[in-house]
Amino acid sequence: MRFILIGISDTSNYHPEKEVTSLISKSFHFSGGKRHYERVKHLLPEEHQWHGITIPLEPVLMGYESLDSIVVFVSGDPFFYGFGATLKRRFPNASFQNFPFFNSLQMHSHVINLPYEEMMCVSCTGRPWDRLNRALLEDQELIGVLTDRKKRPEVIAKHLLDAGYDNYEISVGENLGGTSQRVVSMSLEECSQQTFAPLNNIILKQKQSRDFTIGVSNDQFTYLDGRPNMMTKPVYRLHTISLMELHCRNVFWDIGFCTGSVSIEAQRLYPKLKCISFEKREESRSIIEENIKKFGVPGISYTIGDFLSLDHSQYAKPDAVFIGGHGGKLSEILSIVDSYLPANGVIATNAVKEESARIFIDKLLELGYIEQANSKIKLDDFNPVNVIVMRKSNKLK
Repeated sequence: MRFILIGISDTSNYHPEKEVTSLISKSFHFSGGKRHYERVKHLLPEEHQWHGITIPLEPVLMGYESLDSIVVFVSGDPFFYGFGATLKRRFPNASFQNFPFFNSLQMHSHVINLPYEEMMCVSCTGRPWDRLNRALLEDQELIGVLTDRKKRPEVIAKHLLDAGYDNYEISVGENLGGTSQRVVSMSLEECSQQTFAPLNNIILKQKQSRDFTIGVSNDQFTYLDGRPNMMTKPVYRLHTISLMELHCRNVFWDIGFCTGSVSIEAQRLYPKLKCISFEKREESRSIIEENIKKFGVPGISYTIGDFLSLDHSQYAKPDAVFIGGHGGKLSEILSIVDSYLPANGVIATNAVKEESARIFIDKLLELGYIEQANSKIKLDDFNPVNVIVMRKSNKLK
């Protein structure tokens, strides 16, 4: 199977190079979107077959399987969040010949005379917010974003503002390379109140960096009913997070988040981590939302409800879990967590009561865990806290 991938612009007077023209003239099978056909049909041989690329893609890809060779037209660069990557995954043994054009973020940068060698490029086209959130948490100075019909420029601008990121300017590029091309720069606030042409992308340029400190002091958080002592102290948070080795973890569950302080600290330190937080108290909803915005951690997802009654299968499986509150149901919670945690996954807690520490250790030893860390820390006049981390054995029980 041979794929000839040709990237084109949105200009109506598309003129390919001679090598591409020669390949087109010798081919019979062609593929692309509806608007691609309008751009290139004058170049195709009189005898040809067009395979339209439509959603869902599966019938299109199945149609390719019986062919020896096909020319596929795409917008811009086939391997920049493009159809080329899809074809490589589906046809790993096929041969590829690639003739790329500028991708839309390159064209956008050319219009505004922007040096883009350090731009972080992310796609929101049919994708969740994860990559954009990570770029924000990493304090990227320049972020190029591919949009779609749901995550439009005004929606993305509002997403940043809701997450507390008002420190960016936005440039919107519409119909880049086409006759109706338009590029406008504005504030996020202005962008959030406008609508734009369907074909667009955006470039976010940082005005100033956000303040970042490791170990947020408790007085900076919004806390529950004016009770700051219910929060996990910065020393305990940082010590526990370091022991859990979150730099090499993927999904982190924070059970009994209260104010969200542990999730927020973990997410700020490890932007690629997927943080999922659980809390029984309804009053914690507004508290974690305020703290998420205050500290700029839009990647955290949270659920309000009794952890024991939830359908846990709907959440991404964790490889690290922190239990901050258990309401006297610690053993039951550990049993549930164990059923989802993979081998070498870790569970941690900060236990003030010796009874809680004993139940935590005994239950997990019974389930085949290994004690990874157990230290007692006393801070000022507060009661000592047991910081405990248990690792799930990779051996069968």
